[in-house]
Amino acid sequence: MADYANVMTWPPIKKPSETWRVRPNLVDYEKLRASLSWDHVSEELAGPAGATDLNIAHVTVDRHAEGPRRDHLGLRWLGKDGKVLDYSYAELKAQSDRFANVLRQLSIQKGERVFGLAGRIPLLYIAALGALK
Repeated sequence: MADYANVMTWPPIKKPSETWRVRPNLVDYEKLRASLSWDHVSEELAGPAGATDLNIAHVTVDRHAEGPRRDHLGLRWLGKDGKVLDYSYAELKAQSDRFANVLRQLSIQKGERVFGLAGRIPLLYIAALGALK
């Protein structure tokens, strides 16, 4: 595999913070990288006490819905006709939990396949998250 860090021959772009209109989430990559602790990441991604089978639905939706980001934007859907639908993390959790419960009532077991036939609409993503749960 190529070492891309050595391919870049130009200096990184530096912009003084006074010129930023919006403060970025990642201000100092090198500082963050140096302070990164995989133990801390594992703790942050850990689920509820006793959880053993976490998946992307928990990591991307549930942990935000159960914390201070519950009302933040979790999914924005842009329709071809210009329609915009926004879902908070709390709404995504509620809807994907609802779909997961439907699958449970239908006796769908872990490891079984679930197929969905839908265009790229919000319900497709909600169903995918619910199936993962």
